[in-house]
Amino acid sequence: MTMKYLAIALILISVIVVSGCTTQTTVTTTDEISTSIDTTIEQTTTSEKYTSIDQCQDMEFESSTALCYKSVARYNQDESICEMITDIYVNADCYLELASIKNDPSLCDKIEGSFMVADTVLYEQIC
Repeated sequence: MTMKYLAIALILISVIVVSGCTTQTTVTTTDEISTSIDTTIEQTTTSEKYTSIDQCQDMEFESSTALCYKSVARYNQDESICEMITDIYVNADCYLELASIKNDPSLCDKIEGSFMVADTVLYEQIC
């Protein structure tokens, strides 16, 4: 009888050990998550999905709101919307893109510094 219990115990232990060995674990780094979020936000905003300020009001993240405002400003070609952007880099890009679209270098005066601009080549061409 003891052998029977010992055999059952060994089988149960084997099943537990084997099932633990076959579990897969996926490790995601914060850089991968951040890149994924940035890509999603950029794809959404560059698709001109946002055409009205109202669409930007209830966004969860400030960076999403900033990119939404930039998209609305670009879509409506309205630089006053760039003023609503608190992120200094997105704000600078907003003015730069509108300066390019509207062919209006005076909008560059609203950029706090050329180092804020992601596209320095465009900055040099327009401003």
